[in-house]
Amino acid sequence: MQLLRLCVIAGVMPLWMLGATARWFEPNRGQFAGDSLFVARTAEATVEVLRDGVRYRKGGGTLGLRWAGSRGAAAEGVDALGSTSQYFVGAREQWRKDVPHYAKVRAAGVYDGVDAVYYWQDGRFEFDFVVAPGADAKQVRLQVNGARGLRLVDGELVARMSEGEIRVKRPVAYQMIAGVRRAVDVRYALRGGEARLEVGRYDRGHELVVDPVVFGGYFGGDVLDGATATAVDARGHVWVAGYANTTVAVTPPLAPVQDIPNGQRDAFLAKFEPQADGTMKLAYYTFFGGSGNDDVTKMVLGRDGFVYLTGTTESTNFPGAGNALPKVTTTDTTLVTSNVDAFVVVLRPEDPNGEQVWYSQTYGGIARDVASALAVDGAGNIYVGGYTTSQALPGITPESASNLQGSVRGGWESWLIQVNLFTSNALQYATFLGGNSTDVITGMAIAPDQTLYVTGYTASTDFPVTVDQGEKGQYAIDAFVAQLDTTRTGLDVLRYARLVGGSGLDSPQDMKVDAQGGVWLAGYTTSADFPVTPTAHRASPAGEADAFLMRLDLSKALGEQITYSSYLGGTGTDIAYGMALVPGGRVALTGYTLSTDFPLVDSTPGGRGQAVDAFVTVIDPARAEGAALVVSRPVGGGSIDVGMSVAVAPDGGLYLTGLSNSSDLPVTDGSSKVSARGAEQSFLFKVTAPGQ
Repeated sequence: MQLLRLCVIAGVMPLWMLGATARWFEPNRGQFAGDSLFVARTAEATVEVLRDGVRYRKGGGTLGLRWAGSRGAAAEGVDALGSTSQYFVGAREQWRKDVPHYAKVRAAGVYDGVDAVYYWQDGRFEFDFVVAPGADAKQVRLQVNGARGLRLVDGELVARMSEGEIRVKRPVAYQMIAGVRRAVDVRYALRGGEARLEVGRYDRGHELVVDPVVFGGYFGGDVLDGATATAVDARGHVWVAGYANTTVAVTPPLAPVQDIPNGQRDAFLAKFEPQADGTMKLAYYTFFGGSGNDDVTKMVLGRDGFVYLTGTTESTNFPGAGNALPKVTTTDTTLVTSNVDAFVVVLRPEDPNGEQVWYSQTYGGIARDVASALAVDGAGNIYVGGYTTSQALPGITPESASNLQGSVRGGWESWLIQVNLFTSNALQYATFLGGNSTDVITGMAIAPDQTLYVTGYTASTDFPVTVDQGEKGQYAIDAFVAQLDTTRTGLDVLRYARLVGGSGLDSPQDMKVDAQGGVWLAGYTTSADFPVTPTAHRASPAGEADAFLMRLDLSKALGEQITYSSYLGGTGTDIAYGMALVPGGRVALTGYTLSTDFPLVDSTPGGRGQAVDAFVTVIDPARAEGAALVVSRPVGGGSIDVGMSVAVAPDGGLYLTGLSNSSDLPVTDGSSKVSARGAEQSFLFKVTAPGQ
């Protein structure tokens, strides 16, 4: 079991920045190309254990440490961690299940009587040479491949690479005799392009341990991964999903990234279990995708351990399972085509029969099809919504009596589908939804009567509404809220639809439904006349774009439906992307702020960062304006940090995931800091609620 110890700092408990702490080793069972026996991956680099050494990859640079004169040795994992990786990429025969994780790797007999042991210490890769009694330590010689220069500086071996340098720390040797650790003199000596170990006098009747290597330094990395969704299950386990770069990976108790040919990225899913002592354990990790870009945009946790994912794929070999969705093809070469499709994936990581992949299919036309919303009802029906430039999508035809809207009417067009993986005809319903311009679905939620709520934004002047709100301004981009009943047909599917907004851009990014059936929207607006209620935390805009929070009761008359609405932000740009309903009628928001005066409550540690900070804010709509903010804190460093999703812990705390370009996020003791250098890095924080 590998654990990550946490500490609370001024009310914020950063669990880890994904890719910045403890590591694992996993055996190469064909999931990695090349001759590696075991692979360990971090946000900074990938380390490969070979028969006669190790290989260190960072960005475009590769450094090989070879045990010169070694006969080579097989390796075995030591100290199983209890977690595994699952590789579902490409055809089924290429999948690899239950690849175990180990804390250490031991290669016995790399020299006569000398073993090599590989492990992680304080977040750094190290290895020891273990010299058996009577064996000769002078056999050990290090040959450095891929370095432009090799020199000794203060006893350290310094290798110059094209993207920087790494340092092999001054070696340490010792013996354990009668329970006492006794130091032994040892140093490097450069001879003929090799680093040899010169060992002082020691007791040859006892085992000698030589600990020569700690990898360090920066290569200017190309890490790119993003956590876009998080959720907490009934047992309090934390799930994180997103996308991950293929050349560098993260490690437990973190969500790792798979090295994939062609430099593309895959979707990933990870589960973390809080421990009684306050630590977190990685219990599950898998990545999912093909040879192109595969990005998770939304995640829903269902009953019986099912995890529902949707997103966008550019992979022509995206893994398939379950009853296929229909396809649209064309031979018209004048049409603009694209390999960008939506995907629907259902995983069951703890399936008793080991069948983790219950469903996996793509959906789209011949152009660009993006999935941006996901909901699952009580009967297991999966609803996916998005937007497209395709003129035709599977299951949607002008001739069909069941479609609410059978054809594209203009611009980017919203679409939604209903999928049931337990039926022979998986595609149960499909329709376009929009008007004469751009229409984008951004959120979905299930109503108390199991119908579907949908939200998004529209630039159309004739978006289909069921209530008279007057003529829409030509240049306004408004939010829309619609209720659909897919058991009906034709125009009757649209039970209700209205617009919400002012004279600018009004863009909801998330949607939730509370226990009373109230519909919550969170997003951002540039409208100076966005509708607000008398109890608003902020009744007027402060910057060019402000976050907003709104609640609607669609059972009321049109003029009474908005029961709460407020701006949130400072004099800069403030965007809300994620929302969670907190017990007690409160609402948590996350996103990012450029405002130096973003409203904060108990803002330590660190206050606002130097650039773009993520934020987490809890609003109590029942409180008066000045007291509505229960929690409001920045999460960030010196660069760009964006909150994407927020979820509620059983203890009332909040888990926050997102993307960071900062190398100085406030991580906990024992975790290393990542130098992202312009590339995105995932993060996961826990923020304590008041009184915790």
